[in-house]
Amino acid sequence: MLLGIALSTGTVVQAQAQEPDASQGIQEEQPVQGAEISSPSDGEPIGPEGAPEGVQEQEASQGIELNPIVVEGDEPSPAAPPVRSARGTAPIQTAVPAPLPEPEPEGVERSTFGGEPTAYSPVEGYVATRSATGTKTDTPIMETPQSISVIGVEQMQDQGVQTLQEAVRYTPGVFADGFGLDTRNDYAIIRGIPAAYFIDGLQTQVVSGSNSNTIQIEPYALERIEVLRGPSSMLYGATSAGGIINGVSKRPTLEPFAEAGIDYGSFDFKQVRGDVSGPISEGSDWYYRITALGRRADTQVDYVDNDRFMIQPALSYRPDADTDVTFIANFRKDDGGSVQQFMPQAGTLYPNINGRIVPRDTFTGEPGDYYNTEQQSGTLLIDKTFNNKLKFHSGTRYTHTENEYDSTLPAPLTPARFSILNSPFANLLGTDLVIPDYAPFLDASQEEVARVRFVSNTETEVFNQDAYLTGEINTGRINHEITGGVDFMSFKEESSRADSLDNLLTSTSVNPGVVPAAEAAAFAQAYPIALAQIPSFVPPATAQALATQFANDYVAGLGINRQSVLQLAGYPGFQKNFNLYNPSYGPSDYQVDLGTFSPVDPNNLTLRENPTERQYQTGVYLQDQIRLGNWIGILGIRQDWVNIGFEGSPDTHEQATSGRAALMYEFDAGWAPYITWSQSFTPQPGQIVSDELFVRTNARAATPREGEQIEVGLKIQPDGSRFGLYMSAYQLTEENLVVSPDTLFETLIGAEVEAKGFEIEAIGNITDELKVIGAYSYTDAKYTDYPDPLGIKIGTQREGAPPHLASLWGIYTFSRGWLEGVSIGGGVRYIGEIEDVAVDITTGQRLEVTTPSVTLFDASLAYETDNWRWAVTAQNLEDTYYVLSCTAFRGDCAIGQARTVIGSATYKF
Repeated sequence: MLLGIALSTGTVVQAQAQEPDASQGIQEEQPVQGAEISSPSDGEPIGPEGAPEGVQEQEASQGIELNPIVVEGDEPSPAAPPVRSARGTAPIQTAVPAPLPEPEPEGVERSTFGGEPTAYSPVEGYVATRSATGTKTDTPIMETPQSISVIGVEQMQDQGVQTLQEAVRYTPGVFADGFGLDTRNDYAIIRGIPAAYFIDGLQTQVVSGSNSNTIQIEPYALERIEVLRGPSSMLYGATSAGGIINGVSKRPTLEPFAEAGIDYGSFDFKQVRGDVSGPISEGSDWYYRITALGRRADTQVDYVDNDRFMIQPALSYRPDADTDVTFIANFRKDDGGSVQQFMPQAGTLYPNINGRIVPRDTFTGEPGDYYNTEQQSGTLLIDKTFNNKLKFHSGTRYTHTENEYDSTLPAPLTPARFSILNSPFANLLGTDLVIPDYAPFLDASQEEVARVRFVSNTETEVFNQDAYLTGEINTGRINHEITGGVDFMSFKEESSRADSLDNLLTSTSVNPGVVPAAEAAAFAQAYPIALAQIPSFVPPATAQALATQFANDYVAGLGINRQSVLQLAGYPGFQKNFNLYNPSYGPSDYQVDLGTFSPVDPNNLTLRENPTERQYQTGVYLQDQIRLGNWIGILGIRQDWVNIGFEGSPDTHEQATSGRAALMYEFDAGWAPYITWSQSFTPQPGQIVSDELFVRTNARAATPREGEQIEVGLKIQPDGSRFGLYMSAYQLTEENLVVSPDTLFETLIGAEVEAKGFEIEAIGNITDELKVIGAYSYTDAKYTDYPDPLGIKIGTQREGAPPHLASLWGIYTFSRGWLEGVSIGGGVRYIGEIEDVAVDITTGQRLEVTTPSVTLFDASLAYETDNWRWAVTAQNLEDTYYVLSCTAFRGDCAIGQARTVIGSATYKF
């Protein structure tokens, strides 16, 4: 709050309220005594001497309308109304103009208006002070009773971030690379549960029966990335129990700004980027911003590209400080493939039987494979302040996405899956068609594999709308900031898909035992026919011998071999062999359709049209942010209605009530302990499930997942500090999980996970030159229920959830001397071991796999002047070969990122 004073000369002076200790609570109005102000006509200049800190001259041209208070002679100024600061209410003081303000320290955000920091403005340094993700209102992070981390542009620039997963690697509670390096989608895990993704508070990824209805979030288009840990359905409706990752888009700036940059690095990474913003013309109420990026790049895997074009134009209308209407468009085109090759454990996690490791650049698909996505979106953000007590916000987005996917990968053939594939032939011939002894391989040397091919076309349309009012009321000494709103989401997906097997029926894998089995079957058919043709006067022993001879001659004349057995089963012959260590590309003459088990032409696959899926979600919510002195509370409740429909089937209707309650106490020294309780629910459309294994008579649509969490924490950040320390401990449960216990087609519902853990984050400036980020997370996520008749998963660790994560990043910038402008940074990341347990349902054998821990190192070197920034960043500096999240029931592993070095040059003007 600012107070204007009109001097006799017409100069307008503003005085900024000084924040008192929070313990002072609501202050009484106090007049400013003894204000002595002389004008230039008195012969003495007005100077800064004796001016209280925070008093500044305000030019009328800045467009801030103030009600001036006329100071006549030596009379005291009228009292100003009390001003509520982040930590209480302060009296207003008036005095002569202060000197020009010093530059704001790092760690203070600036509004796009150029004024006070907001939840949407850039983060200078590493420590953000405000966020809207945790409350939907512009709230200090120190007053938000839930774990939240903010990654700003400066941190992303220092670390050379190119993907959202790279951006959150130094964030506590987040396993950024849940399934290794991937260029298709973002897949981070928060507190042992896959995250949900938002941009500007609106969800970007909608859970459906398909995983190709979205696109990676581009960090260069964002001002900041915010990670809210724990359930948040009271605010956002259907979302993850683990937490959300919300990107805040770059918006038009008040002052002109422009930059252009180029990047070049490992795997022929070539990228150009640009960002320009400012008013459309001098004195205009219209502001623009255009952010663009173009990339042509290979990856660490042969034949897999990582090309991207993105342009994000934005336009804002700001006729006054109370009105902001911003439209943001985003156009994306990604052409690439799947970096993840889903390699077997033998050869990645450990050497195969011959001591060999699969090279990291091995490509198991076909050189023509692709994962191409085009997306267009338009977002309209409206913010209007009607008075200091009432604010309106509306966010609306329409997104259209088209994805084309054709990828061939190693088939995860477990013994149980071999049994299912062999069952028709075992019933016919009495033996297996394909040798299952070497699963998931086809040979004793653990080199040859079958491959599965996925082909799909997906088109989605998503419409999101969220509108709410926020108002302040006082009930005695209690201040209420009440937010009430309605949000709506409409989702439509049209898709088609084909799945087939290649390299399964090979000269190596087809069981030689099928020949004698087929001969025996042919003999069994020929013998009774031959015996019936022998005259009855022939003695029985002689007749039997003659019939046997005839049948044997008949079988021999058939020339039965493995090829003819395949032909008898309806397959043209052998498929090609595929060796992981010596790939020979090109599909076989035919592939096996996984829907019908019949042979199909690989060059003419027929895609099956999936039923058109539609989802509608409507939610109404009410939140009260309460303050009584140093006490802060949040109470919230929400009701959601979800309708899920598939063409040709009855609609599914779900509804859920989600709540949230939190309490925090803010000590004057900058300590804020808190406790919070929250809930979540997540619909699971497209999932047809059973409650018991092998019992499909009760197949039904999956009910939503439901989550609940208790969290206690402590936030430490004294006023004006550029360093923050945040700690939290939690207990989180999620039920109604859908799982697939090692079968090809069957999914079960009823799993429950309980996660307990704690997190520590230390972030900010140790000195003016040294910035650091330190994080540690402990996550004990285990199954407490599992729909497995053997019960072997109960009490075991949830897959993809390492119990221990730790990281430390630091960067030192020289501010004087001949090294002025030089920055040297480095980081270390520790990912703890991950255990997974499964069971072979054909034998009851317990399967266990442990993905070992790994320590990785990152580095950066930069030189920056007023206009130029030159930088080199490196990830996985030692080029460590490591795997992540090996699965027990599928038997595959995700390979981690190779050493990646990128050099960049950026010019700002």
